[in-house]
Amino acid sequence: MTGEATDSRGGSAVPKVDHDKPDISVFVVGYNSSGFIEECIDALNAACAAHTFEILLIDNGDLSTEALVRERFPYVSIVESRGNIGFAAANNVLAGRARADLYFLLNPDLFLAPKAIDILIEAARDRPSISAFGGVSFDPAGKADTGNNLSIPSLGGHFRYAIGHAGASSREGTSFAADMVVPVLMGGMALIRKSAWKEVDGFDERYFLYCEEVDLFFRLSEGGHAFMRIAAAKAVHYAGHGRALSTRRQLFRISGIMEFARHHWAAPAVFLSAILIWTGAAIRVGIGLLFGRRNARWLAVGKANRVIAGKPWLWWRGYHPKKGLLAKLSLHR
Repeated sequence: MTGEATDSRGGSAVPKVDHDKPDISVFVVGYNSSGFIEECIDALNAACAAHTFEILLIDNGDLSTEALVRERFPYVSIVESRGNIGFAAANNVLAGRARADLYFLLNPDLFLAPKAIDILIEAARDRPSISAFGGVSFDPAGKADTGNNLSIPSLGGHFRYAIGHAGASSREGTSFAADMVVPVLMGGMALIRKSAWKEVDGFDERYFLYCEEVDLFFRLSEGGHAFMRIAAAKAVHYAGHGRALSTRRQLFRISGIMEFARHHWAAPAVFLSAILIWTGAAIRVGIGLLFGRRNARWLAVGKANRVIAGKPWLWWRGYHPKKGLLAKLSLHR
């Protein structure tokens, strides 16, 4: 059914929503996202003005996001919540309901610029040999998001982290003015062909949070797939609702990296990876203690890494079902 849906405030219609055979299926996984979700969904109409779309949403949080969307956006297809099942599993649930041949993963705290999805769809049609496309996201101040530069984890990268260098994912000075083939796309702004998704069975649900897109694109690349970042497709990303350096976020991020290592590396490399990550965290804690009074950024970095340096047993087994982070924190999906 294709039709015009009008929002609850009597605002502009949404003429491109199609629940039968849309050009693209947009996946949104909410987690206590009511402060952002309205602007996120509102932006979709202009971002996908030339193509039909459907929006599928699942709420991994307290259901406040689902309630708001149900009232405010009746044309959104809401999939019943299964609790906090993780980003990977939630997107797999949405993929099981999707009707389009193109999937678009969208973070609820990411606001697409006009024509952003249209640009990516056209790129997909013009480049049939490329399996996935992403855009360029910026923080509210206009600085390029570090998620634009994600890379596949490596021992070399962990060594650079251990000696105090930022990882490849946070390099500054990278130009985003040109289209580029990249190893990984940010999971919060990625168009993926259904055929490629199905080939690898979507996300690996053993990842609860972080590194799931790295694993997905790594597995796809192992099968010969390529991915491209399109410079003209832009968005504003609030990057974790302002908690990018929170202790909890850092703990989940490192656990995701270790989960990747557990699945793709030999045991000695996994062990060395844990040592290097711990060393890097300890150095950052030390720098925070030494220079935190003069530099607020280093103070925040030091605090965020205290749990990584002080409690390595929480993260070094990744998301192992019995010995990993979720088991240690008594979090159950």
